[in-house]
Amino acid sequence: MKKITLVYILFMACLCSCKKKEIYPATTSAKTEIQSFRLVTEAGVNVISSVTIDQKQSLITVLTSPGITLGSLFPSAVVSEGAIVKPAMGAYTDFTKPVQYTVIAGNRQDQQVWTIKVNP
Repeated sequence: MKKITLVYILFMACLCSCKKKEIYPATTSAKTEIQSFRLVTEAGVNVISSVTIDQKQSLITVLTSPGITLGSLFPSAVVSEGAIVKPAMGAYTDFTKPVQYTVIAGNRQDQQVWTIKVNP
């Protein structure tokens, strides 16, 4: 009986400690801006010929250098202080179609969906 009680107590302790962790605010800022954007190839070569960041429409339009394949490019961005991006940038991404990222403000309450359109 003691072993069953001990197993039950350990099980409950584990269950209680496995709760979802809260995401605490990094700042009080409600800003969800993308301030700059970069796109490189697997070889680390910058592919951007021109980039336009439209803060009002949450749209980034990129024109690439000639001959660039859009199927596997590495994006990175500078965002508002304390903000995070989901899905996280920093993974090779297929930009043959527009890609959306959500910028979550430092206060972890405000968020904005951004669309990245890459044109060859």
